[in-house]
Amino acid sequence: MPTALVIGASRGLGYELTKALQADGYRTFGTTRSSDSPLPTDVQRISPVDIAKEDAGTKIAVALGDTTLDLVIVNAGVFKKETLDQPNFSDEVEMYKVVSIAPVFLAHHL
Repeated sequence: MPTALVIGASRGLGYELTKALQADGYRTFGTTRSSDSPLPTDVQRISPVDIAKEDAGTKIAVALGDTTLDLVIVNAGVFKKETLDQPNFSDEVEMYKVVSIAPVFLAHHL
C-alpha cells in the first residue's frame, strides 16, 4: 500500500486530495494547524502543525517515525489581500515564508 502525506489537509483542495488519496488506497497522513479540524475517515492526523513555524518539519518527521512516503503534497498556503497602492510588508513576509521558504525546510526534514 503506498503512503501519502498532505501538508495542509483540513479544507479545500488539501481536504479533497486527502480524501481522494484515501479512496485510491493510499495510507494517508494529513497535517492540520488545529486538532479539531475535520479530516476524511481513516486519515492519520499530524497536528498541530503550522508550517510558518520553524519546528514544523521536526513535528512531522517525529510523527511519521520510520514511515516511508511515496507521495508528499505541500498544499498549505496563505494569501493576504492587498493592492499595489497599499502593500503590506508583514503580510508579504508571511506569504513568502509559508509558500516559498517553509517547503524547503519541510523537504529537509522528510
